[in-house]
Amino acid sequence: MFNIVQFNRCNQEQKVALVLDQGQFIQIRVSGDYSIVLYAIGKFYAEIWYKTATSKFFMVRGFSNQDMLDPYLETIDLTQLIDY
Repeated sequence: MFNIVQFNRCNQEQKVALVLDQGQFIQIRVSGDYSIVLYAIGKFYAEIWYKTATSKFFMVRGFSNQDMLDPYLETIDLTQLIDY
């Protein structure tokens, strides 16, 4: 299993392959012209940014900073967890 430093040293194509092979899908969000897919890989996260119009990947980035999860937390519906 790769760590965040090893992952970030890879080129974009290698990162995509690693994410799709070893990552666990978490969520998709949309930002402007991009669909951004979040994955968990061991102790870090990775996003694959796809250009919505072409469905081709634009960028891949790995991160371990929990603050970068904020855009995803805003879209999670927690109403099912609330006991009325």
